[in-house]
Amino acid sequence: MSAYSVTIGGETFSVVLKSRSGDTLTFTVNDREYTVPITTTRTAAHSQVTITPLPKGSVQRGASPSSVALPPEIKAPLPGIIADIKVNVGDTVSAGGTLVVIEAMKMENPIKAPADLRVTQVHVRKGQEIPNGAVIISVEPT
Repeated sequence: MSAYSVTIGGETFSVVLKSRSGDTLTFTVNDREYTVPITTTRTAAHSQVTITPLPKGSVQRGASPSSVALPPEIKAPLPGIIADIKVNVGDTVSAGGTLVVIEAMKMENPIKAPADLRVTQVHVRKGQEIPNGAVIISVEPT
């Protein structure tokens, strides 16, 4: 984990990068967790992560993870085997709730909801081997 002190408009925030997996970045800002999609451009020498700032005033202070833009599909952040599926089509899940568990290298990795959502389709089955970036669940905001 990497920790930063970020000052924006005279206000200082404590930012901790928790993980970067595939096209997802998970971090905390002043102890609130956020998971957001990112754009990665690969070059011969390195990967460059582009985070586009939102217009001033478009993000409210104290925004909860449920206010994070919800992608229509939840993708696997790592390759592995589906160890458990915690949701069914039609279920509503609060931000941070576990959707599926992926086993990789004998470790169980819970895949959590990035925001409040409703499950519209489950694309995997228990015991299925999946690659990094595979679509595991389709969702819509609640």
